[in-house]
Formats: sequence, C-alpha cells, structure tokens
Amino acid sequence: MSTNDGGPAFPVSLPGWGDNGASGMALRDYFAAKAPPPPAWWMDSYAKNAKDLDTVADVIAQWNYVYADAMLKARRA
Repeated sequence: MSTNDGGPAFPVSLPGWGDNGASGMALRDYFAAKAPPPPAWWMDSYAKNAKDLDTVADVIAQWNYVYADAMLKARRA
C-alpha cells in the first residue's frame, strides 16, 4: 500500500519543458517539516529511556510524519 503524499507542495509550470519533474516537494514532506515539536513532557519521558540520540531523532521524525498524515486527512474531510 502506498502512502498518500498529498501531491506536490509547490508545483511549478515551466512553459516548453513539459513534465520535467519540477513539481516541488511532496505536501506530506512539507507538512512534516512544519510539524510542531513533540511536547516537552513527552520528550523528557522518552529521552530518559532512549539509548542514543539517533533513537530520539527517529522518534521525532516519526512524530512529524504522524502529524503530516493527520494534516492530509483533515484536508480530505
């Protein structure tokens, strides 16, 4: 099953170039980049149990994409 990426966030049209792949980043990625940080209480709790910083970064990235998916779902409502 593929993930709905919401289409291009910043589509551009270049006359005479046709479909050259210059459609910009996916809307899902844009929403993930703009996601608010996880709550401090959650990060404090998680960081105490994390084995290394890579694990914390992975969890924050997952948090951001859960937020992005919620934003895409709200757009379809």
